Amino acid sequence: MDENHALLEIVEEENDSSGDSSSVVIKTLQMWSVHKKYVVRTKWNPQGDMFATASHDGSVVVYKLTESLKEAEQLKQIFFNGCVEALEWTKDGKKLIASVRDDPCLQYISIDTWEVFLANSNILGDDHVSYTILELKVSPDGKQLLASTDRSRTILFQQGTPVQIRNFYGFENDGYSQPRTVFDNQGLVYLTSQDNYIY
Repeated sequence: MDENHALLEIVEEENDSSGDSSSVVIKTLQMWSVHKKYVVRTKWNPQGDMFATASHDGSVVVYKLTESLKEAEQLKQIFFNGCVEALEWTKDGKKLIASVRDDPCLQYISIDTWEVFLANSNILGDDHVSYTILELKVSPDGKQLLASTDRSRTILFQQGTPVQIRNFYGFENDGYSQPRTVFDNQGLVYLTSQDNYIY
């Protein structure tokens, strides 16, 4: 990983005239070096016409595809007071959610105005930092936000609020983890762990 990030095109090409075999070709359409440190997350919005990158340089950069769908233009770079660790879009694509190391608040970025709204992740609303959120995932209905931390804890929030619906434990994550989470179509949650299991 480094500060570079690219827009790629994935094309399936037939290897012979019978159509029985094909190969995948990856083409670089565009490359950027906007960030000054590692890019740790890239997320597409639900509509598929915008994407954002998060970096340990403390910034999030938002891009929009051009009409050709082969290029993207940078819309905005937003700076925070720490490494950006996690990134997720709201279901409607109107806000981008970022987690910043050493900050107890989730940062909700309005794509219309670029204003940043804060939602404290601490149940008591204080400014104590006891974990870092390393992964964010919005539920299929858009009402909840799942946050995986570096303390072997995953928190299910009511999106946009500090309300903790449920806490999940039993897996292993630390400050060097790169956990991933996913909701399936039935609402079940799958979590990765450093012990090489999926929970």
